[in-house]
Amino acid sequence: MNETMKSIFARRSCKAYKDEKLPIDVVKQILVAGTKAPSALNKQSASIICIDNDSILELLRNNLIDFVGKDPFYGARTIAIVVADNTTKHAIKDGSCVLENMFIAATSLGVGSCWINCLHDYFATEEGHNFKVNVLKLKDHEITVGTCALGYPVEDIIPEKPKKDNYIRII
Repeated sequence: MNETMKSIFARRSCKAYKDEKLPIDVVKQILVAGTKAPSALNKQSASIICIDNDSILELLRNNLIDFVGKDPFYGARTIAIVVADNTTKHAIKDGSCVLENMFIAATSLGVGSCWINCLHDYFATEEGHNFKVNVLKLKDHEITVGTCALGYPVEDIIPEKPKKDNYIRII
């Protein structure tokens, strides 16, 4: 199995991170991998907002703890929010490809990651909209596709969950 396949097979959703910052050069490699994702008609409708600043991340984390009742980032010290221009036809698909590239890149670098989905609902609230516009400087047409939590996993090996029957059908 080649290194790419090893990373794909090893990727897991990490739900417990060490209280340790990732080196910025590692973060940048993961973010750049996201930009290499395919995009419908090469519209490049997705963008990545990386929050590596401790004070901004803690403000968002605390707001979300109030909103969802727990830390949705599982203690990760870096997050990458993928947004897309909802005026383009394939914004969600484009952004999803960006996220997947970042998840696989993170795994290849020994970094844990997890897809976090609560920002879309949070940004629909008045408080969340204010954060989106005033802190992240996003426009109303920029929608949240998903968030990639990033950090070093607490566990060395995260067990794989069983796959459903008939996941693959060849006809």
